[in-house]
Amino acid sequence: MIRIPAAAMLLLTGSAGFAAPLLHPMFQDHAVLQRDVPIPVYGSAVAGSEISVTLGPATAAARAGSDGSWRATLPAMKAGGPYRLHAASADGAGETVDDVLIGDVFLCGGQSNMQLQVRAANGFAMEQRNATDGQIRQLTVQTRDSLTPLATFATPVAWIPAAPDTIGGFSASCYFFARELKRTAGVPIGLVAAPWGGSRVRDWLSEAGLRKLGVYDDDLDLLARYRRDPQDGQRGWAAKWEAWWRGLGISGQAPWSHPMTRPVGRLHRRRSAHGRCGRAAHPTASPGRCGCAPR
Repeated sequence: MIRIPAAAMLLLTGSAGFAAPLLHPMFQDHAVLQRDVPIPVYGSAVAGSEISVTLGPATAAARAGSDGSWRATLPAMKAGGPYRLHAASADGAGETVDDVLIGDVFLCGGQSNMQLQVRAANGFAMEQRNATDGQIRQLTVQTRDSLTPLATFATPVAWIPAAPDTIGGFSASCYFFARELKRTAGVPIGLVAAPWGGSRVRDWLSEAGLRKLGVYDDDLDLLARYRRDPQDGQRGWAAKWEAWWRGLGISGQAPWSHPMTRPVGRLHRRRSAHGRCGRAAHPTASPGRCGCAPR
């Protein structure tokens, strides 16, 4: 789990790019924002409009760019709340978010072990009875395939306070971590659960970051081919997969020549809705899990 500054999870993907609502969907009732660092608040409005933002005693201003996106930075705040977050534009548009807490915010990324929910963990009945600390809150980001970074969430999101009737849907690893930390830190804990089962470390790096490593250029080039021409990308993937298989030196009938084997399916690049985990092609990718895999 990675601690990240207030609301920085969606800075991973940029602004929403639509006019309404005024605030990005990251900012919902019951949100938790990071303490002790400047707090970015962002969204979309009419191009060129002036935006004012208030969060408790703090205020900030911004101007929407030509694409309508805006970003204001509130001063750092100590742990506390609840506060009301309000954004208003000079043209009369406005949006209010209630019950906002200032505390510590963590991104819960990873594989299926992070996806496992509390309802599937040992001792769920006891955990459910004891889940009474509403200052532990989780926002769950649903996954979605995409060949390009996503500007916003693929599905609606909400910040959910821990309670007996909600705790079952929390990430078990994430919640148990937060529960223990809360006992010592004594501040509100915000959890952004964005795992993807089977994902590799490289899947959480940007394409530009992978390019800098110089290790996955062939895979990234193949992905670019698929973006331009899916059929050409499929042919390139099939050739690479076949070369990898032959390089193993396995005797017998090749899997693609077996009568029960279907042609290689379309390439896909998995990406979670916050746009962070892009996949690049790899011959050893398991179908339907990670990499540009057949499906």
